[in-house]
Amino acid sequence: MPGAIVTGVPRSDSPDPRAPMLSSVGLALASAALFGLSGPFAKALLDAGWSPLAVVLARISGAAAILVVALLVMERGRARMHARAMLSDRSTILLFGIAAIAGVQLCFFSAVQYLPVSVALLIEFLAPVVVLAWAWLVRGTRPDRATLLGAAVAVCGLVLVVGPGSPTGLHPAGVAWAIAAMACVACYFLIVDRAAPRTSPIILVTAAMVVAVIALALVAPLRLLPVEAVLSGTVGIGPARAPWWVAVLVLAVASGAVAYAVGVVAIARLGAPRAAMVGLSEVVFAAVVAWVMLGEELSGAQLAGALAILAGLVVVERGRGGIAARPVEPVPPGPIEREPAPRLEEQ
Repeated sequence: MPGAIVTGVPRSDSPDPRAPMLSSVGLALASAALFGLSGPFAKALLDAGWSPLAVVLARISGAAAILVVALLVMERGRARMHARAMLSDRSTILLFGIAAIAGVQLCFFSAVQYLPVSVALLIEFLAPVVVLAWAWLVRGTRPDRATLLGAAVAVCGLVLVVGPGSPTGLHPAGVAWAIAAMACVACYFLIVDRAAPRTSPIILVTAAMVVAVIALALVAPLRLLPVEAVLSGTVGIGPARAPWWVAVLVLAVASGAVAYAVGVVAIARLGAPRAAMVGLSEVVFAAVVAWVMLGEELSGAQLAGALAILAGLVVVERGRGGIAARPVEPVPPGPIEREPAPRLEEQ
């Protein structure tokens, strides 16, 4: 991470050679991998007696503290300027913190109270399709055939990896919560994409993370979900055991601060539709991590689904011209020539 935070991150579809396409996709894949890493460490805390909301609060609070400290250290002497920037973009920061960070957690854990986890995940991870449709219907960025084909293949792979089984008899409240989680995930990509030209991604995610902590702290007393934490003993992380704070630290640093920071930079460079499609790889990373660390075997259908997701992402990349934002034509240097005003003919 550079020592100085720039006020805007160039998109990789722009002619700027400093943001090569491969590095931008690599950032998106790194963010997805870090998010996928959270499973074994969250499971360790849950098995030790922590409630889901307590795990989320620990993760988000730790990530917010790390990002705030890092921002203060890197941006010494520029706090007043950044405060003005955050104040001018306060509506975006509030929406991002409440919907894209706190809302995703609350809605998903509320959904799994009524639905199988696999069904809730399947509905939530349809968010890239929503982002693609939004870019098409609202922004007028029509995807090409390769993009549509890649999205369809990736979604089919998602169904195989998650393996939701028969969708009959689903609880309406659970479906509603899962759809709300899907909308919040879509907001994660769309808000960053919209804010990228005017707000530094790191400042955006830091301020939004603080907002999310406040929002979750206000929701906790409502008892929508219990808040229980066991601050003693050790937890089982795969075949090993470690102090409980090790799991919290990994969730806060790797799957919290770094994952969100890298993710918002990738979205700012790639644009929401493409970054959302790459984000589907989180399901693949999560399955692989669970296999390596927890010994959860992958079935043949899940392996086929993982390959389908990766194949779909490759196809989307080949058709990236159909979903990338239209590049702005550069203004040539030099004075702007104006057309001479028309003369008034003498009568």
